[in-house]
Amino acid sequence: ASRAAVALLVVAVPPAVVAKLQPNPPNQPVELNATGLIPCAGRNLCSVLLDVPAACVTAGASQCPIGFFFHGHGDYNTEFLVGRQRNIRFGGVSGGVHANSFIGVYPQGAMYSGTNRFAGWKWRNKTPPASGWNDGSMPGDRCAWDDYDCHEDPNDGTFIAGIIDALRKMGAGGHIYLWGGSNGAMAVQVLASNAGPKLPVAAISAGWGELNAKPPRSGPSPYNWNQPTPRPDQQLPGRVGDGRPVAQQAHHGDQDPVVPWSGGPRFNSTVWVFMSEHDSDHTWARHNGCRGALTQPRNYSAKFISRAPATKGTVVPTTAIYWRYEGCPATAPVEYYQIVGCPHGGAFEIDGRDPFWIVFSFWSRVEKALHVQ
Repeated sequence: ASRAAVALLVVAVPPAVVAKLQPNPPNQPVELNATGLIPCAGRNLCSVLLDVPAACVTAGASQCPIGFFFHGHGDYNTEFLVGRQRNIRFGGVSGGVHANSFIGVYPQGAMYSGTNRFAGWKWRNKTPPASGWNDGSMPGDRCAWDDYDCHEDPNDGTFIAGIIDALRKMGAGGHIYLWGGSNGAMAVQVLASNAGPKLPVAAISAGWGELNAKPPRSGPSPYNWNQPTPRPDQQLPGRVGDGRPVAQQAHHGDQDPVVPWSGGPRFNSTVWVFMSEHDSDHTWARHNGCRGALTQPRNYSAKFISRAPATKGTVVPTTAIYWRYEGCPATAPVEYYQIVGCPHGGAFEIDGRDPFWIVFSFWSRVEKALHVQ
């Protein structure tokens, strides 16, 4: 099928529409696009799937935590609905949402095509157009990356803020959590860096995608700062966020050739440069006010799928090194998993379990702390 046909399919499936919170079975979310509550202006592909466990709804309202899940470049929000290599034991993320009493939200990235924005960009053997999250670097963007007042390209910050506003109007009042993989991980890093009243992010989990070391801003304003403030609760001129601490977790292979563990230029760009994974997590620890040392409490067994030409597709057993900063606020811990020898895409198993257990466990710890502070 053509990309256009696939794109239309993603928007059309599943067809159910809601304007208030209604529970649904796992893997059968409802589409919010047609409710008129979602800010779809300027997006050439607009879909938001809402996944509500029955245990989360009482008299049409909910205080269950809300987990947003962001796909990677070239992917679709429907990937969270079925068992895949990386999340099969939860029956897809949707199964994990229902098992852990989180409301699931699966937004769709816009479609991009056009001239490469910088040397080295690869479409990952995909034929454009392809989906993604915009920080001013996407092929086909009309605005210069540093023209913050140009709004001719998709504005993901206002899109997500609008979805949160719609959820509140529908009766979903829980704390906001974000997970993203690859390009989606970069998106949640940016959203968390701009957390505030309109983006009230409690915690993020980033799969194989660190913070940018530079530039400090890129793409359409106002939610376009690429790093959190140096100190917690710091409000700086020009920034709409309030500098609130945001709990942070990462899961990253140390042999990732796409988003390198060691950081460096993004696809040879002189504009976008990744932090190393260690530096990215340290940046969050400093922002959150963590006062203790980086520790390595334990290791876990893990497995990943080889992408090396000679062994492609084979299962590789390895170790997940668990790193944690001590002395962090209970509501804003910082931790990360180093998957030894693992390429882009991370482990499909950690400690004999689906890797999303670390996400829901982390979010649940933060949620518990938020209710006792």
